[in-house]
Amino acid sequence: MTDHAKRDASLGQALRKQLQVLLDGGQAHATLDDAVKDFSAQFRGTVPDNLPYSAWQILEHIRIAQRDILDFSNNADGSYKPRKWPEAYWPVQSPAP
Repeated sequence: MTDHAKRDASLGQALRKQLQVLLDGGQAHATLDDAVKDFSAQFRGTVPDNLPYSAWQILEHIRIAQRDILDFSNNADGSYKPRKWPEAYWPVQSPAP
């Protein structure tokens, strides 16, 4: 194996290891399960004082944005249509369903 091939193999191994760590979570961010484990169901749709959105609205915003990223990324047929920013990235319904 050439030095170049060894270096590429080592880099590939390091990248796979880092990807696994990122997918497993627990580095810079809490997992979703940990973040919401003590969150009372009665407050899911409540907008706290001095804040613009409820926990449910923020979670729904994240879901909508991730769906848009997937649609944009899977656009082999050219059918992707951009959403109108910012209104199309936030739920219309205010309280949690």
